[in-house]
Order: sequence, then structure tokens, then C-alpha cells
Amino acid sequence: MNVLKLFSKARHSPIWTVPRRSSYTEVTKIDDYLKKVNSGKLVVAQFGASWCAPCKKMKPIIKKLGEDNDNIESLYIDIDELPELGENEDINELPTILLRKNGKYLDKIVGMKFLVIYLPPDCACTIVSPSNVLI
Repeated sequence: MNVLKLFSKARHSPIWTVPRRSSYTEVTKIDDYLKKVNSGKLVVAQFGASWCAPCKKMKPIIKKLGEDNDNIESLYIDIDELPELGENEDINELPTILLRKNGKYLDKIVGMKFLVIYLPPDCACTIVSPSNVLI
């Protein structure tokens, strides 16, 4: 085999790949939540529960949002695990999405409206709302 060809191939391929740090966290402590929402990133925090069907449908979308965007931190908070956090954030319905940056409240979206308001219309996701209407 030609040594020049080997070096040519090696020059164009990465020596190593750095795995991308996921910006998705399932919050289990209030202190962790407070650290995240007070960071410089835009925080998309989904409040849900294991028994909530719409929450289950939205959870992978919120997760992907954090994984695909370096400037977004996506969080999932199970209100059955952290009921006091749900009370502090005035969560009365599920799913609820809170948008925060630098500790400041930006928006609160209740239900599946987040998908209609914030996701682009050309999103490759097919989502069925609780009323079985394609969003």
C-alpha cells in the first residue's frame, strides 16, 4: 500500500472525536434546578409526571432540544418527586414549560401549546396532541 495514501487519509480524518455534552437534565434536587436556571443559558424546564400522557409525548422533544442546542439547557422535573418545586413555581397543570434565563422568568406555557408556539413549522416531528389532533 502506498504510504502517501495512508497519510492523506489520516490527515482528513479526526484523531479523536469529543462526545457532545448533553444539555438535558432530569432534576432530582431543588439546588440543581436553581443552579441551572441561574446559569447564562436559556432554560426550558418541563414539569411533568410519570402518569401524564402528554408529558410523556413532550419529554423526548424537550430532551432533543437541549441535546441539539449548546445555548439551551433543557430540564425535566417530575412533580411527584419534587412537589415543593412545583408549588414554588406555581405549577397547577401538566405539562407546564417554564422558560428562564439568568434566573429571570421569561414565559410559562401550559399543555402542548409549547409545540405550536416555539417549534418551527418545518419541524420533522409528528406530534399528536391529547385530543389526537396533529400539531
